[in-house]
Amino acid sequence: MGDHREKPSVYIAVEDNYKNSPLLNYLCYGLEEEGIPFKMMDNSAENLYSLAHQAAQASRLNVSLALGENN
Repeated sequence: MGDHREKPSVYIAVEDNYKNSPLLNYLCYGLEEEGIPFKMMDNSAENLYSLAHQAAQASRLNVSLALGENN
């Protein structure tokens, strides 16, 4: 479970080759526009599903978004 000292946020897990993606930019702009706090996660998983799971586990809200090749 996430660190309870951090602000509740949606964690965004992104495969390395999508870090400069326009889709990621639009996603972040939309979250910001709606006032939803988010935090980018480092890519340390072998696949997108593991990455999404790790991000959800790290989030106090248990919510994550993942962006990668299998979208």
